[in-house]
Amino acid sequence: MEGLSYMHERGYAHRDLKPENLLLDADFVLKLSDFGFSAPINGRDGSGVLSTQLGTVSYMAPEIHLGKDYEGAKVDIFACGIILFTILSQRPPFRTAKPTDPHYNLLATNHCNTFWELHAEVEEDGQNRYSSEF
Repeated sequence: MEGLSYMHERGYAHRDLKPENLLLDADFVLKLSDFGFSAPINGRDGSGVLSTQLGTVSYMAPEIHLGKDYEGAKVDIFACGIILFTILSQRPPFRTAKPTDPHYNLLATNHCNTFWELHAEVEEDGQNRYSSEF
């Protein structure tokens, strides 16, 4: 998050955050990579919104899937949430952030408890690894 904050403070959005673009150096310091889709965070016109529909499908924010304009920092943070969930769970929270995805739809329609219950049920060891803080 510090690296992403650094990038955002300097005026750029990554727009393709995913585990494959996170690297560790020899001292195990996390590094962001692959800036091929990065763009000025304020957009080309300075309005603060971006419109190019790109990124890795399973890490893209819902507004990108819906073809709407979006804020670069927000879509980067959305992707970080998916990465965090995937690291903890060893699986993604949903396939795509579209209303047609059943797991995403639970979140989008404010059925969060059902979303967490469904994910907790698939744990092989029967333990619920999702704390209330998570």
